[in-house]
Amino acid sequence: MAMELGSVAYFDIRRGFGRIRTDRIPEGVFVHYSDVAEPARILLPNELVHFELGQSPKGPKARKVRRVSPRLCGELSRLEGDRGYIRRPKEDSEWFFRSEDLLGNDRLKTGDRVEFSPLAPDRQQAAEVVLSDNRPPLDRFAYLGGPRNWARLAGLAQPEPWAFAAADTDLPFLRSYLRHTFARLEAEGKVLLVNPPGRPARAIFNTGLLTTEAEEIYAFLTPNPRQMPGYLPSPPWRLHHYGPENDAWTADLPHRPALAAFATEPADLVFDSRCPLLPDFDHILKERLHRFPVSFQRLAPPEQTRSLNVALQEAIREVNRDYRQAVPQYYQGRIQLLLPLALRQQKIPDLALVLAKEGAAYRPQTVLPLAWAYQNARLLTRPDATWLKGAV
Repeated sequence: MAMELGSVAYFDIRRGFGRIRTDRIPEGVFVHYSDVAEPARILLPNELVHFELGQSPKGPKARKVRRVSPRLCGELSRLEGDRGYIRRPKEDSEWFFRSEDLLGNDRLKTGDRVEFSPLAPDRQQAAEVVLSDNRPPLDRFAYLGGPRNWARLAGLAQPEPWAFAAADTDLPFLRSYLRHTFARLEAEGKVLLVNPPGRPARAIFNTGLLTTEAEEIYAFLTPNPRQMPGYLPSPPWRLHHYGPENDAWTADLPHRPALAAFATEPADLVFDSRCPLLPDFDHILKERLHRFPVSFQRLAPPEQTRSLNVALQEAIREVNRDYRQAVPQYYQGRIQLLLPLALRQQKIPDLALVLAKEGAAYRPQTVLPLAWAYQNARLLTRPDATWLKGAV
């Protein structure tokens, strides 16, 4: 059968399928990971591929897909500064890549399986590095079930807003909170694995939430019997139930599951008015202007900068009166602070400004919609600032 030539229109890494565009078939050709005839199965946008054209009940389907340019697989062996190193055990070789060659926003750790393009084989330099499994650590570790289980956890915990709107049963704030909490617990080695004689193996972790009786809530997991072959490996554990700290399943534990620790220096959680603030807004206005109110976007650049400085000074005055107005968030291993930006009407915030401490000064990093800011801040604690509580 003659081979077709096409380019990848898109490919969903988590779900393992995408579409190939060709001149002959305007609607494109469906491609599934199982039809990629190479070990590296993540297709990149605009990548050129050869394939056999087949048919499925839903339309054209690509088979025996092969790339025009090669992609290789390996395992991250180490990270050193702005460089990473990928090991290919079968060849006993090691490839290096720079941080800018990592596609996406995934944070790599030693042992992660990656796919990459051989940029300079003579120097063993890699490019277009992508994480083979970019699911959050919690999703790789355990299957937590559907909406009912999330609703059970929300019902067991002290009441608080877990969604953008009361009618949103998907509870996105709760999902985000638990996934980020688990990632920190795993990094700290605080996920408890027990296998006592005569009892089934269990994995237990502290959710960081409290019941209405102020008891800590744990997640109790059992081995996942449904190990299904597929694009991504099935998680080894599945949720059995959520329960309070006096749950019967805690009776034989060697110790109680510990809380995740995000802040090593308590002073980082509070705005330090002695530290200067570097009003560097150029990159924010260039990269995140679409997040600002439309009326702000229509201003001339000098007016935008002036308006931002006015809003920032007002926010600092508020923080100096009430330290709780600067809300901490945890992002990529660091504590940052969120400040309200009122751009259209005084004391009514439109956005949250993210400040990061650099040495003895603060530098603006980005701006966030208020609901996003609330979701980020909730990882550390329930936000107490009125301006942020009003966002949900």
